[in-house]
Amino acid sequence: MEDRTETETVWATPRGTFSTKISNAPVRVKGDDGWESIDFDLVERDGVVRPQAAPGDVELSAGGRDPLLQVTVGDVTTSISWPGTLPSPVLDGPTATYVDVIDDVDLRMTVTDGGVSQVLVVRTAAAAADPRLAQLKLATDVDNGRVEVADGGGLSVLDDVGRTVGDAPAPIMWDSSGTVVGDGGHPVVDSSAEAVDRRTQGPVENDDVAPVGLAVTGGDIVLEPHRDALTGADVQYPVYIDPKVGGRAFAWAMVFKQHPSSSFYKWTDEEGQGTGYQNYIGVSNKRLFFQYGISSLSGHQIRSATFKATMVWSPSCTTRPIKVYRSGGVSSDTTWNDQPSLGAFQDRKSYSAGHSGCNPGGRDVVWNIKNGMAAAAGDGRPTIGLALIAEDESDPVNWRRFKHNASITVEYNRRPSVPTSRTINGIACPTTGAVRLGRMTSYPVMRAKLADPDGNNVRALWDWNAGSDITSAHSDITGSYVASGSTAARSLSALSRDENDTVKSGTWTFRVSAEDSGGLRSAASDECTFTIDSTLAAPPRVLGLPGVDDPSTSWEPDKSYQLTFAPGSTKDDVVGYRYSFTSDQPPTTAMLAASGSGKTHTLDLPAQSVGTHKLRVWAYEASGNRSEVPFVHEFEVLDPERFVRSTYTFDDEDGSLAVDSTGEFPLDIGDATRSTRSLYVDDDPDNRARDAMISLSESSQPPAMVGSFVDPKRSFDLALFVDPAKTATSSNQMTALSLGGENSPGLEIGAEVNGTGFDYVLRVWDSQTAAWVVARVPGDDGQPGTRPVVGSYDVVTKKATLRVLGANAATAVTPGTATLPESFVRQRLTVGASYDATRRWTGFLDQVVVARGPLTDDEISNFLKIWDRTECVAVSGGC
Repeated sequence: MEDRTETETVWATPRGTFSTKISNAPVRVKGDDGWESIDFDLVERDGVVRPQAAPGDVELSAGGRDPLLQVTVGDVTTSISWPGTLPSPVLDGPTATYVDVIDDVDLRMTVTDGGVSQVLVVRTAAAAADPRLAQLKLATDVDNGRVEVADGGGLSVLDDVGRTVGDAPAPIMWDSSGTVVGDGGHPVVDSSAEAVDRRTQGPVENDDVAPVGLAVTGGDIVLEPHRDALTGADVQYPVYIDPKVGGRAFAWAMVFKQHPSSSFYKWTDEEGQGTGYQNYIGVSNKRLFFQYGISSLSGHQIRSATFKATMVWSPSCTTRPIKVYRSGGVSSDTTWNDQPSLGAFQDRKSYSAGHSGCNPGGRDVVWNIKNGMAAAAGDGRPTIGLALIAEDESDPVNWRRFKHNASITVEYNRRPSVPTSRTINGIACPTTGAVRLGRMTSYPVMRAKLADPDGNNVRALWDWNAGSDITSAHSDITGSYVASGSTAARSLSALSRDENDTVKSGTWTFRVSAEDSGGLRSAASDECTFTIDSTLAAPPRVLGLPGVDDPSTSWEPDKSYQLTFAPGSTKDDVVGYRYSFTSDQPPTTAMLAASGSGKTHTLDLPAQSVGTHKLRVWAYEASGNRSEVPFVHEFEVLDPERFVRSTYTFDDEDGSLAVDSTGEFPLDIGDATRSTRSLYVDDDPDNRARDAMISLSESSQPPAMVGSFVDPKRSFDLALFVDPAKTATSSNQMTALSLGGENSPGLEIGAEVNGTGFDYVLRVWDSQTAAWVVARVPGDDGQPGTRPVVGSYDVVTKKATLRVLGANAATAVTPGTATLPESFVRQRLTVGASYDATRRWTGFLDQVVVARGPLTDDEISNFLKIWDRTECVAVSGGC
């Protein structure tokens, strides 16, 4: 697998690491069809001259008044124009020569990996005396930026926010005082093409070098060649004037002791530049510096690192060491007097080259720079500087020349990524705040996703601590390595448990880092805080229940009811509710969110089907705890259209039968007789209608009927008028009305002797305990007279209520619950006796009502309109 930039090539190694080769100049460019090799050869296309494939966007003039040079870096485009009309250039590889821009002055523009070299070749003394060379004003235009003189006397191009996007060293000029050695090893004539080509790249040994004045006036570049260096008596022609322009992405420089203030930044001599001391052609003391961008290696573990440069020439085949040091940064201001500081020594290598007996075509020399690279990458340095220095800078045998296109190769192991997807018990860690966990019997589990950019196996290192931050952390390693991209998990089994064997309440915080198989550790993740709350919420409250908050209401079909769910305790941190009519477990549907300071939720509950139901409601806290016991409300949905009332008035003309209001359940009245006692049945005091009662005695055969009077799964009521006789039965207990199973007890309404009077009672048989549960309303002393009595059985609460109406009305509820017998599916209605005819009624009865469902308030009111007797009223004779 290979990844590339203009200066970097990256490979994955079989060892699970990566190796990158970083050049100090571009080796490829991105074209329309992908990466292309560098090709600086110039071609004319679309009216301009361009390199075939070069970094950036460079255009040269094809002649005329167009800008001489246009360079674009990012959004900044710099255009430089020649002060006059340019001839059409002669193109030769990367060089465009504009012949005689001034008489006997050629302008040579060369595109290199160090930028664009602009060299004026002044061929004769007469040309040097031309006043146009005294000051050259190059019109300059910068889009989205500006040009200015740098502190070291060079040129800087800045963008609109002041960032340097291009620079050039202070311009210099040199003559032909030195000697150019040709390909055959012999000196060549200074005016020859070979000598001009060589010097266009830079001065050779013993050439006189002088600075060129540089200013920026009105945004234009102004060059002032040194007058003595241009026209002095000792000047050897041709003279070369070099205002180079380049970008800042790459850097290398040569420093020259004999020209201590001159910058030889980004030199590109084909024959290389020397380091050390030589006295073969004049005298030279030089050093070479290189700078590489290594931001892509920041923080990585360096396994190996080498620096490679091509040695072109040595004085002989005698080997001598060349040493490599770390150095300071390289810029266009780098000179002998302002050279980069030397850092740690890295390596030395002894080779020779350039002769028939020792690498005549040159050789690559490789130095070990692992220590320096590891330090720079570990410090997060964006660049590393390297210096090539002869071990003995006074020994001419130690002199060596190297090409500028040196490179470094680094094998590295990248740090694992900071762990992601952190969870505690499957809940994602929030950016702020804490995860709330509820009661748990198992220890919480921390999880995080681990990844290594090199694909190495990784393991998690956990730090955790009680509280909301990590101060004195417990460190722990998960153990075995896992594949990159896997999730690591760790159970916090060190946490304490309470007396219920659940994890104790508290707050904890953890963070996690990753370590690869090479021992390289990532930065730690953000902290994740979680809180465990082992206290369960109380059962919630439900407000607005029919028949509870408003006793006058009841559950009915085809209606909805607005209920409010509320916390069962003010201490509960309730965030929502769930409810069910059908299950004793909460549903999995979305939680109903609590809101407001009361943490309530109000909703309209739809009607349920006719019959009995249970509403269960659970409260949930932010921790995830839900109420261990739900709120439970059992209720009955009543269907008014199915409420059947079997009413017996005992006013039938047929003396042997009493027919109920439905006609379904006729009673044989047996020995009961229609009495001379009667009830008023309207409220007209002047013309009162009367309703005769029936009379029974202890020896009477009671009226009875078997049938399905009520639905045993629904609540029901019994009602009648009673008037006990003054003389009680032998047992002191009398039953006026009984509704039992076909052969089992059920409900009874009656009276019991109480001193000189009677108490009214409602007995309900509890099949679970095989005993009566009794509701009792004390009566008045003496014979109480005729009283309307209502007995109610609630199938939800399994309790019964006795109401004695009229004057001194009173109500009593059974003290316990009573479950009716299974045989109550079919009932026996007995008037004037218990189900087994043992507790007989002595006295009078009338208006017996068996209601399938509770009697309404209106029905009770109408029932009361039959007033109780205040005097004997004659019916078919005297009292």
